[in-house]
Amino acid sequence: MVEEFRNTPLEDSLKKLAKKLEALFPEEVTIGGKELEMMLSVSLSPIKMRVDIKDTFEKIFSAIKNRKRIIIKYYSIERDELTERKVDPYHIYNYEGVWYFCGFCHLRKELRDFALDRIQSIDITSEKFEFPKDFNPKEYLSKPFRIYKGSFIKMKVLFDSYQARWIKERIWHPNQKVEELETGEVILEIEGNSEELKRWILSYGKHAKVLEPEELREELKKELKEVLKNYG
Repeated sequence: MVEEFRNTPLEDSLKKLAKKLEALFPEEVTIGGKELEMMLSVSLSPIKMRVDIKDTFEKIFSAIKNRKRIIIKYYSIERDELTERKVDPYHIYNYEGVWYFCGFCHLRKELRDFALDRIQSIDITSEKFEFPKDFNPKEYLSKPFRIYKGSFIKMKVLFDSYQARWIKERIWHPNQKVEELETGEVILEIEGNSEELKRWILSYGKHAKVLEPEELREELKKELKEVLKNYG
């Protein structure tokens, strides 16, 4: 359970929590840390980072707590460039095993997400900021398909009867619509970032087919043609 939070300020606290959990068992039951890990876990799909983010995590956590603006040098993989940004940090979260924080970026003039392992340097300024009254971390994080940058679209996709069983059992988006067909197939209507939706659809291979919008269908056709070239 501690492994998912290694190299973050939460690591020591979770180790203490594990000790307290051990103490909850009656005296006649003896259980050690290793045994506890076999019985209880919190999976965040941990990815081994090449960069130690502990110092970055601590500084951002402190800046959020004290409502202080930060200046970061951030590497954008999409643009392959390093930029300096002044940011009002709002919230730290884990997404698919990677630690991010979201905040208002003064360079882009909008709310952005930043991966902690792509931050080259960070300084906490003396400038204070106020949290927006309409910012709700739970609501913000409930919006899937928003990490990658790109246009925001609405999509309608057909899943075959095999994949439909898994699609129906989850809520992929708070505003999703699911239509069950007599064939056992389902049509899912969902919205999100175009780049992230493309990656998501491609992960289902032959079991998913985009019905709308037409532009996304064409983009996927081109993408798949390029993929086929790798195996030609």
